[in-house]
Amino acid sequence: SLLNQTFKDFEAIFIDDCSNDRTLEIAKSFDDPRIKIIQNEKNLGVWLSRNAGLKAANGEYIYSFDSDDVLMPKAFETFINAIEKNDADVVSTLIHLEVVGDQEFINLKDKKIIPRGRGPIRIVSSDIKKRLIEEYCYGRAAFPVWLSMYRKSFLEENNIEFRKIFGGGDHFFLVEILCAAKKIIKINEGLYIYRRRIGSLSKPNVSIDFNKLINRLEDVFSIPGFCDKVISKAFDRKDYFLINFVAGKFIEYLMEDHILPFYKSSPEKVLKIINEQLQLKYDQSTSMMISSVLYGFILKNLDSKNFKQENEQLKLRMKAVKENVNKLIPF
Repeated sequence: SLLNQTFKDFEAIFIDDCSNDRTLEIAKSFDDPRIKIIQNEKNLGVWLSRNAGLKAANGEYIYSFDSDDVLMPKAFETFINAIEKNDADVVSTLIHLEVVGDQEFINLKDKKIIPRGRGPIRIVSSDIKKRLIEEYCYGRAAFPVWLSMYRKSFLEENNIEFRKIFGGGDHFFLVEILCAAKKIIKINEGLYIYRRRIGSLSKPNVSIDFNKLINRLEDVFSIPGFCDKVISKAFDRKDYFLINFVAGKFIEYLMEDHILPFYKSSPEKVLKIINEQLQLKYDQSTSMMISSVLYGFILKNLDSKNFKQENEQLKLRMKAVKENVNKLIPF
Protein backbone atom coordinates (compact mmCIF):
# COMPACT_ATOMS: atom_id res chain seq x y z
CA SER A 1 0.00 0.00 0.00
CA LEU A 2 2.96 2.32 0.60
CA LEU A 3 4.64 1.72 -2.74
CA ASN A 4 1.32 1.93 -4.62
CA GLN A 5 0.58 5.54 -3.66
CA THR A 6 -0.71 7.79 -6.45
CA PHE A 7 1.88 10.37 -5.36
CA LYS A 8 5.14 8.76 -6.47
CA ASP A 9 7.93 11.17 -5.50
CA PHE A 10 8.87 10.02 -2.00
CA GLU A 11 11.49 7.98 -0.17
CA ALA A 12 10.41 5.01 1.94
CA ILE A 13 12.70 4.61 4.93
CA PHE A 14 12.40 1.21 6.58
CA ILE A 15 13.85 0.96 10.08
CA ASP A 16 14.80 -2.61 10.98
CA ASP A 17 14.84 -2.57 14.78
CA CYS A 18 16.74 -5.86 15.20
CA SER A 19 13.88 -7.95 13.86
CA ASN A 20 14.06 -11.71 14.38
CA ASP A 21 11.66 -12.78 11.63
CA ARG A 22 11.66 -12.28 7.84
CA THR A 23 11.15 -8.51 8.01
CA LEU A 24 14.55 -7.57 6.57
CA GLU A 25 14.38 -10.26 3.89
CA ILE A 26 10.96 -9.06 2.77
CA ALA A 27 12.00 -5.40 2.74
CA LYS A 28 15.05 -6.20 0.58
CA SER A 29 12.91 -8.21 -1.84
CA PHE A 30 11.24 -5.07 -3.23
CA ASP A 31 13.02 -3.75 -6.30
CA ASP A 32 12.21 -0.08 -5.81
CA PRO A 33 14.83 2.72 -5.73
CA ARG A 34 12.68 4.75 -3.33
CA ILE A 35 13.35 2.27 -0.52
CA LYS A 36 16.11 3.02 1.99
CA ILE A 37 16.75 0.43 4.72
CA ILE A 38 18.33 1.34 8.06
CA GLN A 39 19.38 -1.46 10.41
CA ASN A 40 19.64 -0.55 14.09
CA GLU A 41 22.73 -2.03 15.74
CA LYS A 42 20.69 -2.59 18.89
CA ASN A 43 16.98 -2.63 19.63
CA LEU A 44 15.88 1.00 20.14
CA GLY A 45 12.12 0.59 20.36
CA VAL A 46 9.50 2.31 18.26
CA TRP A 47 10.10 5.93 19.34
CA LEU A 48 13.86 6.13 18.90
CA SER A 49 13.51 4.19 15.66
CA ARG A 50 11.14 6.90 14.45
CA ASN A 51 13.84 9.45 15.29
CA ALA A 52 16.31 7.51 13.15
CA GLY A 53 13.85 7.87 10.29
CA LEU A 54 13.46 11.61 10.93
CA LYS A 55 17.23 12.13 10.81
CA ALA A 56 17.64 10.10 7.62
CA ALA A 57 14.76 11.74 5.74
CA ASN A 58 15.55 14.05 2.81
CA GLY A 59 12.02 14.98 1.82
CA GLU A 60 10.06 18.15 2.50
CA TYR A 61 7.38 16.30 4.47
CA ILE A 62 7.42 13.58 7.12
CA TYR A 63 4.89 10.80 7.44
CA SER A 64 5.33 8.03 10.02
CA PHE A 65 3.69 4.78 8.95
CA ASP A 66 3.13 1.88 11.34
CA SER A 67 4.35 -1.46 10.01
CA ASP A 68 1.14 -3.45 10.50
CA ASP A 69 -1.36 -1.05 8.91
CA VAL A 70 -2.44 0.01 5.41
CA LEU A 71 -2.63 3.31 3.50
CA MET A 72 -5.35 4.13 1.01
CA PRO A 73 -3.90 4.81 -2.48
CA LYS A 74 -4.45 8.60 -2.44
CA ALA A 75 -3.23 9.18 1.14
CA PHE A 76 0.02 11.01 0.29
CA GLU A 77 -1.55 12.93 -2.59
CA THR A 78 -4.38 14.14 -0.35
CA PHE A 79 -2.12 15.05 2.57
CA ILE A 80 0.36 17.00 0.42
CA ASN A 81 -2.34 18.87 -1.52
CA ALA A 82 -3.97 19.92 1.75
CA ILE A 83 -0.79 21.01 3.51
CA GLU A 84 0.40 23.05 0.50
CA LYS A 85 -2.97 24.61 -0.30
CA ASN A 86 -3.37 25.79 3.30
CA ASP A 87 0.32 26.59 3.99
CA ALA A 88 0.11 24.46 7.14
CA ASP A 89 2.76 22.91 9.37
CA VAL A 90 0.61 19.85 10.07
CA VAL A 91 -2.28 18.13 8.30
CA SER A 92 -4.29 15.31 9.80
CA THR A 93 -7.28 13.26 8.74
CA LEU A 94 -10.25 12.99 11.06
CA ILE A 95 -11.05 9.46 9.96
CA HIS A 96 -9.39 6.11 9.88
CA LEU A 97 -10.89 2.79 8.96
CA GLU A 98 -10.42 0.08 11.53
CA VAL A 99 -10.24 -3.62 10.80
CA VAL A 100 -10.61 -5.98 13.73
CA GLY A 101 -8.48 -9.10 13.51
CA ASP A 102 -5.19 -10.29 12.13
CA GLN A 103 -6.28 -10.96 8.54
CA GLU A 104 -4.39 -9.87 5.47
CA PHE A 105 -6.06 -7.10 3.47
CA ILE A 106 -6.73 -9.01 0.28
CA ASN A 107 -10.22 -7.75 -0.39
CA LEU A 108 -11.31 -4.85 1.78
CA LYS A 109 -14.95 -5.42 0.87
CA ASP A 110 -14.81 -8.63 2.89
CA LYS A 111 -13.48 -6.95 6.04
CA LYS A 112 -15.29 -5.32 8.91
CA ILE A 113 -14.52 -1.63 8.59
CA ILE A 114 -15.33 0.82 11.36
CA PRO A 115 -15.06 4.62 10.99
CA ARG A 116 -13.00 6.42 13.62
CA GLY A 117 -15.28 9.44 13.68
CA ARG A 118 -16.29 12.30 11.43
CA GLY A 119 -15.93 16.05 11.52
CA PRO A 120 -15.73 19.06 9.19
CA ILE A 121 -12.68 20.13 7.26
CA ARG A 122 -11.30 22.87 9.43
CA ILE A 123 -8.32 24.85 10.61
CA VAL A 124 -7.39 24.08 14.20
CA SER A 125 -7.41 27.18 16.40
CA SER A 126 -4.21 29.24 16.32
CA ASP A 127 -4.79 30.15 19.99
CA ILE A 128 -2.46 27.69 21.73
CA LYS A 129 -4.43 27.60 24.98
CA LYS A 130 -7.70 26.92 23.16
CA ARG A 131 -5.95 24.39 20.91
CA LEU A 132 -4.51 22.41 23.82
CA ILE A 133 -7.85 22.29 25.62
CA GLU A 134 -10.00 21.49 22.57
CA GLU A 135 -7.69 19.17 20.66
CA TYR A 136 -5.84 17.44 23.48
CA CYS A 137 -7.80 17.68 26.71
CA TYR A 138 -11.27 17.30 25.20
CA GLY A 139 -10.32 15.77 21.86
CA ARG A 140 -8.52 12.72 23.34
CA ALA A 141 -5.37 13.33 21.28
CA ALA A 142 -7.48 13.97 18.22
CA PHE A 143 -4.79 13.52 15.57
CA PRO A 144 -2.27 10.79 16.38
CA VAL A 145 1.12 10.46 14.68
CA TRP A 146 -0.03 7.87 12.17
CA LEU A 147 -2.89 10.06 10.89
CA SER A 148 -0.78 13.17 10.31
CA MET A 149 1.83 14.61 7.96
CA TYR A 150 4.35 17.27 9.04
CA ARG A 151 6.62 19.76 7.36
CA LYS A 152 10.14 18.57 8.08
CA SER A 153 11.39 22.17 8.42
CA PHE A 154 8.79 22.80 11.14
CA LEU A 155 9.99 19.80 13.18
CA GLU A 156 13.65 20.79 12.76
CA GLU A 157 13.15 24.46 13.62
CA ASN A 158 11.36 23.54 16.83
CA ASN A 159 13.66 20.61 17.75
CA ILE A 160 10.68 18.26 17.94
CA GLU A 161 11.38 14.56 18.03
CA PHE A 162 10.22 11.47 19.89
CA ARG A 163 11.26 10.86 23.49
CA LYS A 164 13.01 7.77 24.78
CA ILE A 165 10.13 6.31 26.76
CA PHE A 166 8.32 3.00 27.02
CA GLY A 167 4.80 4.04 26.12
CA GLY A 168 2.87 7.13 25.10
CA GLY A 169 5.59 8.69 22.96
CA ASP A 170 2.98 10.00 20.56
CA HIS A 171 1.39 12.01 23.40
CA PHE A 172 4.64 13.81 24.24
CA PHE A 173 5.17 14.47 20.54
CA LEU A 174 1.63 15.75 20.06
CA VAL A 175 1.73 18.20 22.98
CA GLU A 176 4.90 19.73 21.51
CA ILE A 177 3.25 19.94 18.08
CA LEU A 178 0.21 21.69 19.54
CA CYS A 179 2.41 24.22 21.35
CA ALA A 180 4.68 25.00 18.38
CA ALA A 181 2.71 24.75 15.12
CA LYS A 182 1.57 27.98 13.50
CA LYS A 183 -1.14 26.26 11.49
CA ILE A 184 -2.77 22.83 11.79
CA ILE A 185 -5.57 21.63 9.54
CA LYS A 186 -7.87 18.63 9.57
CA ILE A 187 -9.43 16.95 6.56
CA ASN A 188 -12.46 14.72 6.47
CA GLU A 189 -11.25 11.71 4.46
CA GLY A 190 -10.54 8.10 5.37
CA LEU A 191 -6.92 7.58 4.32
CA TYR A 192 -5.66 5.00 6.79
CA ILE A 193 -6.61 1.46 7.72
CA TYR A 194 -5.72 0.52 11.28
CA ARG A 195 -5.41 -3.16 12.13
CA ARG A 196 -6.32 -3.92 15.72
CA ARG A 197 -4.48 -7.04 16.81
CA ILE A 198 -3.49 -8.77 20.04
CA GLY A 199 0.15 -8.21 20.93
CA SER A 200 0.59 -4.78 19.33
CA LEU A 201 2.20 -2.01 21.38
CA SER A 202 -1.12 -0.20 21.71
CA LYS A 203 -3.02 -3.40 22.58
CA PRO A 204 -0.57 -5.49 24.62
CA ASN A 205 -0.93 -9.15 25.43
CA VAL A 206 -2.94 -10.22 28.43
CA SER A 207 0.18 -11.53 30.23
CA ILE A 208 1.59 -8.95 32.64
CA ASP A 209 5.28 -8.35 33.33
CA PHE A 210 5.47 -6.25 36.50
CA ASN A 211 9.16 -5.58 35.88
CA LYS A 212 8.05 -3.11 33.22
CA LEU A 213 5.70 -1.21 35.52
CA ILE A 214 8.39 1.02 37.05
CA ASN A 215 9.53 2.19 33.60
CA ARG A 216 5.98 2.98 32.61
CA LEU A 217 5.40 4.86 35.84
CA GLU A 218 8.54 6.94 35.27
CA ASP A 219 7.04 8.02 31.94
CA VAL A 220 3.79 8.97 33.66
CA PHE A 221 5.55 10.79 36.48
CA SER A 222 7.63 12.87 34.06
CA ILE A 223 4.50 14.49 32.61
CA PRO A 224 4.06 17.49 35.01
CA GLY A 225 7.65 18.64 34.45
CA PHE A 226 7.39 18.12 30.70
CA CYS A 227 4.14 20.12 30.43
CA ASP A 228 5.55 22.90 32.60
CA LYS A 229 8.60 23.23 30.33
CA VAL A 230 6.82 22.96 26.95
CA ILE A 231 3.76 25.07 27.74
CA SER A 232 5.73 27.78 29.57
CA LYS A 233 8.04 28.04 26.54
CA ALA A 234 5.06 28.47 24.20
CA PHE A 235 3.68 31.36 26.27
CA ASP A 236 7.00 32.70 27.56
CA ARG A 237 5.40 32.60 31.02
CA LYS A 238 3.74 30.12 33.36
CA ASP A 239 0.02 29.52 32.96
CA TYR A 240 -0.54 27.25 35.93
CA PHE A 241 -4.16 26.57 35.06
CA LEU A 242 -3.29 25.34 31.59
CA ILE A 243 -0.19 23.40 32.70
CA ASN A 244 -2.14 21.56 35.39
CA PHE A 245 -5.11 20.92 33.12
CA VAL A 246 -3.06 19.49 30.26
CA ALA A 247 -0.79 17.50 32.60
CA GLY A 248 -3.83 16.05 34.38
CA LYS A 249 -5.37 14.87 31.13
CA PHE A 250 -2.03 13.60 29.87
CA ILE A 251 -1.54 11.51 33.02
CA GLU A 252 -5.08 10.21 32.74
CA TYR A 253 -4.51 9.07 29.16
CA LEU A 254 -1.27 7.25 29.94
CA MET A 255 -2.74 5.66 33.07
CA GLU A 256 -5.64 4.33 31.01
CA ASP A 257 -3.47 3.18 28.11
CA HIS A 258 -0.34 1.88 29.83
CA ILE A 259 -1.02 1.29 33.55
CA LEU A 260 -4.55 -0.09 33.48
CA PRO A 261 -3.54 -3.62 32.31
CA PHE A 262 -1.26 -3.93 35.35
CA TYR A 263 -3.90 -2.39 37.57
CA LYS A 264 -6.58 -4.84 36.51
CA SER A 265 -4.21 -7.71 37.20
CA SER A 266 -3.36 -6.63 40.76
CA PRO A 267 -4.83 -3.29 41.93
CA GLU A 268 -3.36 -3.31 45.43
CA LYS A 269 0.12 -4.19 44.16
CA VAL A 270 0.07 -1.44 41.56
CA LEU A 271 -1.18 1.20 43.99
CA LYS A 272 1.48 0.22 46.51
CA ILE A 273 4.21 0.61 43.86
CA ILE A 274 2.81 3.97 42.74
CA ASN A 275 2.74 5.21 46.30
CA GLU A 276 6.31 4.05 46.98
CA GLN A 277 7.61 5.73 43.81
CA LEU A 278 5.87 9.00 44.61
CA GLN A 279 7.39 9.08 48.08
CA LEU A 280 10.87 8.14 46.90
CA LYS A 281 11.34 10.36 43.87
CA TYR A 282 8.89 13.23 43.53
CA ASP A 283 8.27 16.59 45.13
CA GLN A 284 4.96 17.52 46.73
CA SER A 285 3.64 19.43 43.72
CA THR A 286 4.27 16.55 41.32
CA SER A 287 2.88 14.04 43.81
CA MET A 288 -0.28 16.07 44.26
CA MET A 289 -0.84 16.35 40.52
CA ILE A 290 -0.38 12.64 39.94
CA SER A 291 -2.39 11.75 43.04
CA SER A 292 -5.30 13.93 41.94
CA VAL A 293 -5.58 11.98 38.70
CA LEU A 294 -5.02 8.72 40.54
CA TYR A 295 -7.91 9.58 42.84
CA GLY A 296 -10.36 9.59 39.94
CA PHE A 297 -8.69 6.51 38.51
CA ILE A 298 -9.28 4.65 41.78
CA LEU A 299 -12.91 5.66 42.00
CA LYS A 300 -13.50 4.47 38.45
CA ASN A 301 -11.62 1.18 38.62
CA LEU A 302 -11.63 -0.11 42.17
CA ASP A 303 -13.91 -0.50 45.18
CA SER A 304 -12.56 2.33 47.36
CA LYS A 305 -13.34 0.50 50.62
CA ASN A 306 -11.09 -2.42 49.73
CA PHE A 307 -8.40 -0.07 48.49
CA LYS A 308 -8.36 2.08 51.64
CA GLN A 309 -8.01 -0.93 53.86
CA GLU A 310 -4.94 -2.03 51.90
CA ASN A 311 -3.04 1.25 51.80
CA GLU A 312 -3.36 3.72 54.67
CA GLN A 313 -0.59 6.03 53.42
CA LEU A 314 -2.19 6.58 50.06
CA LYS A 315 -5.57 6.89 51.80
CA LEU A 316 -4.24 9.98 53.60
CA ARG A 317 -2.90 11.40 50.35
CA MET A 318 -6.23 10.79 48.64
CA LYS A 319 -8.01 12.67 51.44
CA ALA A 320 -5.71 15.64 50.92
CA VAL A 321 -6.19 15.47 47.17
CA LYS A 322 -9.97 15.34 47.50
CA GLU A 323 -9.88 18.54 49.55
CA ASN A 324 -7.66 20.32 47.01
CA VAL A 325 -8.54 18.68 43.71
CA ASN A 326 -10.57 21.64 42.41
CA LYS A 327 -7.49 23.82 42.75
CA LEU A 328 -5.55 21.47 40.48
CA ILE A 329 -8.09 20.25 37.93
CA PRO A 330 -10.67 22.78 36.66
CA PHE A 331 -13.92 20.84 36.99
